[in-house]
Order: sequence, then C-alpha cells, then structure tokens
Amino acid sequence: MREQQGYNLIEIMVGIAVTSLMLGVMTTIVLRVGEGFDGNNSLIKATNQIEQAVGFIASDIRMAKFSDLISGAAPVSTVNLGWTDYYAGSNVGYKSVYSLNGTDLQRVYTVGGVAVTSVVGKSISSIAFSTSGSLVTVSISTSAISGPKTDNESKTYRFFMRPVP
Repeated sequence: MREQQGYNLIEIMVGIAVTSLMLGVMTTIVLRVGEGFDGNNSLIKATNQIEQAVGFIASDIRMAKFSDLISGAAPVSTVNLGWTDYYAGSNVGYKSVYSLNGTDLQRVYTVGGVAVTSVVGKSISSIAFSTSGSLVTVSISTSAISGPKTDNESKTYRFFMRPVP
C-alpha cells in the first residue's frame, strides 16, 4: 500500500465547511454584542437629554416666586416661572417659559425684558408640570431610536419654589 501524502479533496472540503461555520457563528456573536452596545448608547443618550433639561428646569423652579400653575389642577405641558432679583437694589425681573415644540423642549429665558430662546432637551416625547402649593412636579419622557428598537425613558421630579416672604 502506498503512503498518503497531503490531504484529499474530501478532507479539504470538510475543513473549509467547518471553518466557514465557525466564522459565521463568530460574526453573529460579534454583531449581537454590537447591537447591545448601540441599544445601551441610545438609552444613555435619552437619559442624558432628560437630565440636561431637568438641570435648567430645577434651577428656574428653585428661583421662582410665582408660576402660572394652579395648585391641584391637571398637569400642563407649558409652564411660566418668574422672580425678581433684589440684589444690590437692581430689581431685575426674570422669567422662564418651558414648552414642547415637536420633540424639542424650549426655554424662553427673559431677563429685564430681553428674551433668549434655547433648546434645553431633544427627543423629548412628553412633559407635564403640576403643583401642590409651592411643590412643583415635573414628569418628563424621552424616546431614543436605535435601529429597529425604541428605548423610552420616563422620570418624575419634585422641586420646591422659593418661599415668598
């Protein structure tokens, strides 16, 4: 009997098939892990949008001495906040108005009669303001789309307005 040198055609084809199968499985695993990271990224972005918007809202509510919210009434999607700065006798009036324009949360900040409009949150799907006395409740939701999946994040915050002397 003759001694075999090298591989025959069947052995080579089986080796190629096994290698292809392993590469396919590994590619699928890598793609699934990547999709997981994308999903987490969109959720993180959604959460960051809420936190950014609430940073502005919290600051203004804590400074506000008055608002157009009616204690005990149903939540509304727009709020007007105002206060006067009596520091060093300046008597400067401040006003902040928050409203949802599409998916952008807009803030119109007025100081001494000069208004500046800015977007303080993007991809905001809903916002609701309500009050009970000087306690203001803010409920905010955002939607982040990651491929075929949509991540929703909702949070509720409560802040006290500045006491009126």
